[in-house]
Amino acid sequence: VKKIKNGAVAEMLAKGVPYKNKKVDILIRITMRDGEREAIVEAFCKKGGKVQFVTGVNFHPGKELYTDEQGHIATWGRHPADVSKNPINIGGGMVYKPGTLEQKKITKNAVLLISKPCKHYKTKIVSAGEREADLNNAEKFIQYVKNLKY
Repeated sequence: VKKIKNGAVAEMLAKGVPYKNKKVDILIRITMRDGEREAIVEAFCKKGGKVQFVTGVNFHPGKELYTDEQGHIATWGRHPADVSKNPINIGGGMVYKPGTLEQKKITKNAVLLISKPCKHYKTKIVSAGEREADLNNAEKFIQYVKNLKY
């Protein structure tokens, strides 16, 4: 983790990750800019060639889900009580470039994105909660995510 001009970056490097009968080194980087709600999440294959990255947004039963073909995902609902002493409604969202995907799959608890083989994959993520002044309900949060640009 390090401070950068107007923000901060966190990186994690995993070496020797098994991938299709070989070992690859994967670097994950999260960049936050001061005063911005969105975080940029990047995955790099640093050693081992192109790979298919898997990412997405998970959700719990009963959450509202919005997804479109332009690269937006948004969920909203009560955070489960087993994770929080005082559960509240929260939103989680992502924007991605649709042309980078080999597959988009909606399961009972996640929207999974599987990239085409590449050495670098990038998304933006965002969250909000019902205690905020602005993005405090599903309608507002989903509209916010719909307006995000990649």
